[in-house]
Amino acid sequence: MNIGELAGYLGALFATITFLPQLIKTLKTKETKNLSLLMIVFAIMGNIMWIIHGLSKDSFPLIGSSILILFLTIPLLYLKFKNIRNLK
Repeated sequence: MNIGELAGYLGALFATITFLPQLIKTLKTKETKNLSLLMIVFAIMGNIMWIIHGLSKDSFPLIGSSILILFLTIPLLYLKFKNIRNLK
């Protein structure tokens, strides 16, 4: 493994765990008031684009981390919409 590959895997790891603390906190507190809906939507859309790009480059770190990030951000989006609906 060369330094570029190592950097790719480490970058994928750090990018993936970025949303984990927020998801854990949101699941514990059930509070989404301070979560930006646009941030969540942009993160989801960006990761979909990264998956497409990763597929075109056969980049496992990029594809894998982007898919995992989707698994962390989609529940945040669901909880955000659920709480918005409950406020009405």
